Amino acid sequence: MNRFEFKEVLKQEGIRDTYSFTEGRYGEHEDVYYWNDLVIYFSGSYYTVIKGRIPKEVARKIYELDLLGDEYSIRFQGAERGRKIDDNHIYYHIDTFEGLLLFLEVYKNYLEDYIDKPIDLDSMVADIKKNLLKLSKANISNDEWVNKHNRFSEIYNSTVETNGNELMQTLRDKIDEYDKTVNPFLNEDIDEITNTYDLSKMKLSVDYVTNECDLKITSEENKTENHFYRTNDGFHFNTSFIAENGDRYSCYHYFDRTVEGNCTGEIIKVSKVAKDNERVSYTFTYNITNGTFEFTDGHKIPAILEVVSQIIDELNRYIDKAKLSYSNSIKDNKKLV
Repeated sequence: MNRFEFKEVLKQEGIRDTYSFTEGRYGEHEDVYYWNDLVIYFSGSYYTVIKGRIPKEVARKIYELDLLGDEYSIRFQGAERGRKIDDNHIYYHIDTFEGLLLFLEVYKNYLEDYIDKPIDLDSMVADIKKNLLKLSKANISNDEWVNKHNRFSEIYNSTVETNGNELMQTLRDKIDEYDKTVNPFLNEDIDEITNTYDLSKMKLSVDYVTNECDLKITSEENKTENHFYRTNDGFHFNTSFIAENGDRYSCYHYFDRTVEGNCTGEIIKVSKVAKDNERVSYTFTYNITNGTFEFTDGHKIPAILEVVSQIIDELNRYIDKAKLSYSNSIKDNKKLV
């Protein structure tokens, strides 16, 4: 869980009263919320802290519900799960926003003297994810974002211009398809996209801080991860997957600045990291803006037609992998093409 998700859960649950602040794990000031004799705050890293005299009935119900798959990562008193419930708990650490939502709903049921009241958690989780996507503006297209926020827009616009070159137009279309697969919400109406995806089943993390959006979609089953992030300096699309032998393969499409503040241009990069030595085994980088191709050893050549064709083949490969990150969330009456 991140701070953006934490605050959205509290907003949805109607928890708005703060009475002080505390220092987070990394020195930030974190708002402290007071709700029904509980103290709630974000730790500053990846979990929420809840302090108070938690009734045994609530603790038992939380333990019962979180035991089903251990997916919410609710930890009693900061300890590992499985601790015997024999007294009121002093505090909880909750690692996921779904877990925080579950805790608050169970506690509300307890206050209403209906601890076993059914909780439609899937529907509530889907609504929160949809709100996070809207607030983070994760659906804005690359063109719109760059031309509205990026100081390197002229470089970007000249790069995406294909000037009637058929192969470069094929590459451009394939890049657009890759980006849209990594971030399936790109250039979509978020309200409409929920007709295609069941967001409650999508392992989705969204963070947002002042025009900086960070979105991850992962599948532990398929060992894939899609990562999209965007700042005022550029954007990054990345898909990674782990092969059966443990090697990690990654594909990147990005437009960004260098450490020195200069523009790197628009880049397609493919790499492999071997499991045995955890070092990059190979990488090749295509700088579309500069028209160069760089090998693992740093040697550069002009990007000839064969190189562009190879990049298109690699993008096709990673498009198929990127879809696996959320294939389980596609609704039955929909099909990705």
